[in-house]
Amino acid sequence: MVAADGRLRSLTTLAVTRMSLKYFFNEKALTAVLCLIGVLAVAYGMIRPNHVAFVIGLVFVVGGYLRIRKKLKESIHKEE
Repeated sequence: MVAADGRLRSLTTLAVTRMSLKYFFNEKALTAVLCLIGVLAVAYGMIRPNHVAFVIGLVFVVGGYLRIRKKLKESIHKEE
């Protein structure tokens, strides 16, 4: 009974994780999370002299910017 209960819990956890991943990792949410993590890391790297956090934050912000830029270009081409 314990083994079945443990398996049931792990399957339930797996199903909830998959549903939440589908919900949170659509394109808009992923872009927002990338930018948020980047801004927070850059701010942390500036407040406390942590060069690694600053550079990683810049990478995340640039990644978010490139995703936004790509979507804007696609929307412009669809209008034409």
